[in-house]
Amino acid sequence: MSDSNLLPFKAKKTFDLFNKKFEEGREYELHFIEVEVLISEDLVDLIPLNSVDYRKMLNEEKDSEKMLKLDENFFNFARISQKYLKEKSKLSEFDKKRYNDSASALRNFLRLRAEKILKLLLIENEKIEVHEEELMFIPSIGKEISRWIQFRESIIKGDRYEA
Repeated sequence: MSDSNLLPFKAKKTFDLFNKKFEEGREYELHFIEVEVLISEDLVDLIPLNSVDYRKMLNEEKDSEKMLKLDENFFNFARISQKYLKEKSKLSEFDKKRYNDSASALRNFLRLRAEKILKLLLIENEKIEVHEEELMFIPSIGKEISRWIQFRESIIKGDRYEA
């Protein structure tokens, strides 16, 4: 397994896995699929990325004309953290605040990234020339982008949609 697919977690209980002992309260890394299974078995807690890191990424993404290169592990972590940390009733107040800050910063980053991707698709890749008469459509495009972003966020949060 590639090191790029490792996610950080904290053991809630002491347990053995793959002939290795994981001690309660210590931090480890495993493949994202294994971490997701351990979370569902209530053996570990995911360690959320610090909101400062997301804000740094957001600022870098804003300042750059190019897209930041994100590895697949980022999206695995984002999906799992949004799905798992949705249920916060068992968390302490400090952890709830830490999670809320992290989740908000992640959503802001993903929102900016989605807007940037759509703009690149609509304008740069298609080489669409915008004439004065077409400017009246910009608010409509903005609304559609917002709807798409909301849909994308709900997928990342783990919400389900019926076809």
